[in-house]
Amino acid sequence: MSRALSSNSSGDSPSSSGSSSSSSNSGSEDSNNSNSSSSSSSDDEDNIDSSWQRRLVSSNLGNSQQQNVKRLPLKHADGSIVRNKAFDGEGGQAVVKQSDMKNKDEDENLEDEPSVPETNVKFKNNKHIQRDIDDDAIDENLPRPVRVEQYKMRIAMLAEAIIRDPASALKHSKTETAKFDKMHRICTNNDFTIRRLGIVSLYAVFKDILPPFRIRVVTDVEMQSQMKKETRARREFEKSMLSVYQRYLKVLDSSASNVTKEEQCKMSESKYRRRIRLIHASLTCMGLLIVARPKFNFRSNILSLLVSRLADDNTETQKIIMKQIESILMEDRTSEIAVEIVRAVSKLVKNKNYVVNTNVLNCLLEVPLKTDLKDKKIKKMQEKRGKKKRKMGELAKNLQITSGSIDVNARNKNQVIVLKDLFNMYFRVLKRSVPSSPLIGAAMHGVAKFSHLINIDIVYDLVEVLSNMCKADGMAVSSGIQCVLAALRTLAGPGKELNFDDGPFIAYLYKIVPRLSAISEDTNVGTAMMCLQLAFLKRREHSMERVAAFIKRLAMVSLHFTRPEHAMAALSIIGSIFQRYPTTTQLLDRDDERKACPDYLYNIDDPEQCHSFGATLFEVTALTKHFHPGVQEMAKNVLLRKMPLPSHQPRLLLKDYDTTLCGFNNTKIQPPPERTKKEIIAERKFIEEFIDMDEDNSGNDDSDDAILCDNDNQNANKKFISTGSSSNSNIHGSSSDNMKKNSGSRKKRYKKS
Repeated sequence: MSRALSSNSSGDSPSSSGSSSSSSNSGSEDSNNSNSSSSSSSDDEDNIDSSWQRRLVSSNLGNSQQQNVKRLPLKHADGSIVRNKAFDGEGGQAVVKQSDMKNKDEDENLEDEPSVPETNVKFKNNKHIQRDIDDDAIDENLPRPVRVEQYKMRIAMLAEAIIRDPASALKHSKTETAKFDKMHRICTNNDFTIRRLGIVSLYAVFKDILPPFRIRVVTDVEMQSQMKKETRARREFEKSMLSVYQRYLKVLDSSASNVTKEEQCKMSESKYRRRIRLIHASLTCMGLLIVARPKFNFRSNILSLLVSRLADDNTETQKIIMKQIESILMEDRTSEIAVEIVRAVSKLVKNKNYVVNTNVLNCLLEVPLKTDLKDKKIKKMQEKRGKKKRKMGELAKNLQITSGSIDVNARNKNQVIVLKDLFNMYFRVLKRSVPSSPLIGAAMHGVAKFSHLINIDIVYDLVEVLSNMCKADGMAVSSGIQCVLAALRTLAGPGKELNFDDGPFIAYLYKIVPRLSAISEDTNVGTAMMCLQLAFLKRREHSMERVAAFIKRLAMVSLHFTRPEHAMAALSIIGSIFQRYPTTTQLLDRDDERKACPDYLYNIDDPEQCHSFGATLFEVTALTKHFHPGVQEMAKNVLLRKMPLPSHQPRLLLKDYDTTLCGFNNTKIQPPPERTKKEIIAERKFIEEFIDMDEDNSGNDDSDDAILCDNDNQNANKKFISTGSSSNSNIHGSSSDNMKKNSGSRKKRYKKS
């Protein structure tokens, strides 16, 4: 029996034992041996069945029985953990289905368990740790937080493997798909959060592995030609990388698409928020890819996609795209990307029939332009560049391309192209848009910023367009101020030698100054102050009537400003004009001290015909009683005809005394010093001692009451002490009853106070 068990336990079958016993010499012994062997084999099978059933347990996953076998995972030298069996049970026990054991022979060792596919590991702390990076390993029926954590771990493993060896991550094998394909599946997951995590992680991967130059696409004819093994492998790698990158950009495009109203109605609120976050993450990744690899392939496609989304109705999406475009323009050193962005924006405005948001034009204000449109310099630059190209050999050209230096001539040429395209677009907007359109103000802002770079040929057309805009009715205040600023900058810059008449622009500025009091934005008020500085401080104005008219109108507006920093900026301009034009200081004189002049006509918008010298600046005197100490000080300085300090420039005042967040922002106002406990106790004792004293005069009583109600004011205490000495002479003449009544009543009043 023991021999039969040992033979069965070692793996021998019952039939083998029967055959060995039948080979004996005697027939009786053969029969006895056969009977004994058959009985021993049956006993062995009973023992195996009993031991097998003891190890079987019921499972909650189904009606089929499963076997619990205690096995631990295996850890390789590289740190990866591989399961020898499936761990689905509690306490680290493996769960093996009984159906997997049906095909095994009966004589197989019990400890050699069948292999099953790997799944998640569930330990006692309820943490699901991913042991494989295959998509099938994650159960989609798990709770969403657990599933997201598992995807995070798998994304980290995939990203690390791709960065470690990008070439092998592009290849497929018989047992495993390419790692880029696995990341692509994550980026197209149905869960928006998981998709967003995959997109952002894959952006970080591409940022590390993409080259900083443009990859030339190799044709099929070139691939069939004879080349080295290393060259063929490199070209295949570049071709595969471009295909993977292009597929990633398509995923970004689909993820950044807008949500229709029908889709929004079907989504829950939380799911809609996750969808919006996915859109913002996709757009941000597009912009960051261009900033990280500005010379890589598909740059024009990304830029066109970003610019096209500027016309969306969602303000948050517009802000994100504007931020990305501004960062791209600021990092652009050769102005090649700026040319593509300006042309894409111009095409978008034209396709939308000049009915777009102002952010479409405002994003171009960050273009770093330093080259002007002077024809002589451009021609000389092009001639020098042509001579240099002729002398430069092929090797020198390759060295210049691969070097990190910037070609100044190419950059200047690109900036000239950008400037021309910008002003062509601005002219089309000014000519074809309605005066009340908000796009006029954005175009004026761009013209005012870059007008000093244009040449004389464009000055005539620009001044004519701006003068026509000033004559039109219905233009907004911000657009009108930007129009005047653009005209004054143009006439002070390239149009200085043409001697244009700036009277229409000055008269229009005088007309819109009273409307500044209804504006709460610092940008418009600051722009108006810049116009006044260009008109009267940075150049000489010969008409004193015009200067005095602006001073009076500024004083009237400053009295109606709701924010103190606006009033301070207006007073700073008035003080600077008084220093530049001393003749206008007679507006501060009294009527009997000035020359005879007709009365001031405030309702006339012509500064030459309003009789400005017949006015008085009573508004400045009223501002000396303003609630803000800074306004009080500046009003007093204007009345005393003091020169404003360099720190009192309008631009700095609007910034330093900003009250948009309900801040007072005044450094001169300091809180009273804190008193010590001894000083407070000594003051109280002094007051209690004086209360016991009698005072007959009502005036003295009033002074006592005033001081007792304001114990914290030291000036009042000094007054109290000075008046108390004069009242001591009347104390002796009062009766004792009056002293008791008065002292009792004062004690009650003191306690109440």
